[in-house]
Amino acid sequence: MLSGCGQKGPLFLPPDPPPAPAGTP
Repeated sequence: MLSGCGQKGPLFLPPDPPPAPAGTP
């Protein structure tokens, strides 16, 4: 499983959310 982490990682885990706009807690 670890060997395929690079390929299956992005498929199972959603991309990082965009940074919150300035002024948001």
